[in-house]
Amino acid sequence: MLRTRVPHGAFVLVSDGAKALLLCNRGDGAHLDLSVVDQRQEDHPRTSEQGTDRPGRTHSSVGPGRSGYEQTDWHRMDEDRFLQAVLSRLDGLVGEDGAPGLVVVAPARALGELRKHYSTRLSRALLAEVEKDLTNHPVSEIERLISG
Repeated sequence: MLRTRVPHGAFVLVSDGAKALLLCNRGDGAHLDLSVVDQRQEDHPRTSEQGTDRPGRTHSSVGPGRSGYEQTDWHRMDEDRFLQAVLSRLDGLVGEDGAPGLVVVAPARALGELRKHYSTRLSRALLAEVEKDLTNHPVSEIERLISG
């Protein structure tokens, strides 16, 4: 699955919009030995459970036309805030330890949101991104899938 070697001390972030697992490779590049550094999980209620108002409507300034506003996706906003908080924690760890690398594993939408918020430190440390949801896999399975 991953052709990049993950050096000793490199971080592996496995995340989606509600669950994050931050791992560190205690092994070497050839043999992964991932240990859990941080684990976070949040429940994000559906948008219909968070907001009860209907989207607003506006009248056209000319003619009888009307149009509606798009409804706010509160669930997605919660997921985006969660991902930003995870990156903030990771940025602090990379800054403190000067990590030799970073591998990010996330589904496509989460990966896109994470990319928007990479700091310069995280961008420099980034070795690979894997577009896959492995948040519900045990660490041993994540090791096997990453080492390919």
